[in-house]
Amino acid sequence: MSVSENDREQQALDWVRRIADPEFGDWDAHMRWLEEDPANAEVFDRMSIEMEAATEGLDAAGPVAPSVSVANDNEMRGRRPRWAWGTGASGLVAASLAAFLLWPQPQPQVGVGRLISTSPGASRNIQLADGSRIALNGGGRVRIDGDRSATLLDGEAFFEIAHHRDRPFRLQVGARVVQDVGTAFDVATSSQATRIAVREGAIAIDPEADNIRLTAGEEARIGADGRIIRTTAPQIRAIGGWREGRLVYQEATWTDVVTDLSRTLGVPVSAAPAMTGRRFTGVIILDRDQGLTIRRVATLGGVAAMRDGNGWLLAPR
Repeated sequence: MSVSENDREQQALDWVRRIADPEFGDWDAHMRWLEEDPANAEVFDRMSIEMEAATEGLDAAGPVAPSVSVANDNEMRGRRPRWAWGTGASGLVAASLAAFLLWPQPQPQVGVGRLISTSPGASRNIQLADGSRIALNGGGRVRIDGDRSATLLDGEAFFEIAHHRDRPFRLQVGARVVQDVGTAFDVATSSQATRIAVREGAIAIDPEADNIRLTAGEEARIGADGRIIRTTAPQIRAIGGWREGRLVYQEATWTDVVTDLSRTLGVPVSAAPAMTGRRFTGVIILDRDQGLTIRRVATLGGVAAMRDGNGWLLAPR
């Protein structure tokens, strides 16, 4: 059934208003609406930017979280929460292309002992002998240690594991072991922390020691000090969303955001020291134009974006 332009704009405006609510959680329905028609994303993107411009400087409608120092303030004073989108027709094309390229025709199986790496901005699919699959994001390194074991040395990877009750798959990440219990999960590691999120099934972290179990929709952050913090993922469908050109955050540090953008876009993105302590909540649909994606994140995230050599620097306005 065709939708008139006026109706489409009304629907987009309704989504913009709903998403501005801090209690909004119907991301699955919103993503289905975006995917129904490429024009939906284009109009939503335009309405989001127009709404942002129209409400610039206005006080929030509801209670505002107490402000602290500028370096630790999550939002600009007196501003409503912001949600970052990099949509539009080119964004959907990029997302569709990413999804198509990520799991193309069956890949040759990778042998035991092989070290596989990717350049920033370039992902790779890995087919294991048991039918399991690994998607390695840009700037990552993974070593295939055995028929049912691997080590993620750097970066981010999404694992779809063929479950064998008597032969669990084991992933080494730093000093930790992640063991599948029939699952699909995403792991991102850096010098600051390791993030693990489960999309399907369940995993066990260090099964012979702490045996911390995560099920679908749960995630854990392992700090450099070894401390594990468990949380709930903002949206199950968003786990591993980088494969489809989508990054979703809920109260994430800007360090996490710029790290993800760097590896996925293939350009260095950093956050100024004054961004420490700030949090970002939003959905970023990656655009084919890297610079456009960064500028939209900055505009809708309430920060400034500046060229920094070959990359970008995000800083307080």
